[in-house]
Amino acid sequence: NYVQDLETLILDLMTPLQKYAAEAKGMLQLRDIKSLFSNVQEIHQVHKDFVNRLESLQENWPYVDTIGAAFSKLAPSLKCYGIY
Repeated sequence: NYVQDLETLILDLMTPLQKYAAEAKGMLQLRDIKSLFSNVQEIHQVHKDFVNRLESLQENWPYVDTIGAAFSKLAPSLKCYGIY
């Protein structure tokens, strides 16, 4: 699951590395962590919101005629991938 993978990345890698860098214990600095992980938190939130929207639509299945609207709402948020 992509959303869970992003959450694992944030919680198990990025956050501990940020703490490590903030405590100045190693060679990594906060700017290095920012460079490595960029806007992964924003990407996580975009996809988490999208999955929640799709799950709420699924409750009305098979009478879903608004799935296109869910993608239309997602489209502007995909700008977070622009830096890649």
